[in-house]
Amino acid sequence: IISIANNHTSVLLNRQTGWLSSWQIDGFEYLAGELMPDFWRPVTDNDIGNSLQLRSAIWKNPLEGAVIDSLLVTASADSTVLVHVEHSLPKPGARYISDYRIWPDGTIAVQVQMKTGALTQPELPRFGMKVLVNAAYDEVSWFGRGPFDNYADRKAAAFIDRYTLKAADFF
Repeated sequence: IISIANNHTSVLLNRQTGWLSSWQIDGFEYLAGELMPDFWRPVTDNDIGNSLQLRSAIWKNPLEGAVIDSLLVTASADSTVLVHVEHSLPKPGARYISDYRIWPDGTIAVQVQMKTGALTQPELPRFGMKVLVNAAYDEVSWFGRGPFDNYADRKAAAFIDRYTLKAADFF
């Protein structure tokens, strides 16, 4: 485990996986699991019609067999800590590079990039990250159209306002 901590903040990275595994501010844990890359999304009818779920299946679990090539921790003059991690993803033949910049107040800026290798791969359905948050975060607030699903051509009943819903109401 790599620990970056002060009296206010604690951030842990799993040295074996290279993923951010804990983020605490004033003793409160924000994460319920590791912050990890995610390249898959639920398929739509159009996706099924063009066989995306078969053609791009390699992106469902590309982290299988991932290897850490480099893990560097550097303290900066501005009191931040930079953690630079490079993974090899053998299944898709790619390199995944993560930079975590951690400020003393607990702010974390995450910047990632992926470089494909010589292997030609099908389209990437999604380029993002998956984070499981602490169950105490069970409400979502936003300013915009709502409180129900709405689309550009069906928004007349979805007024712009500030809304708050329980996270469970989104599923």
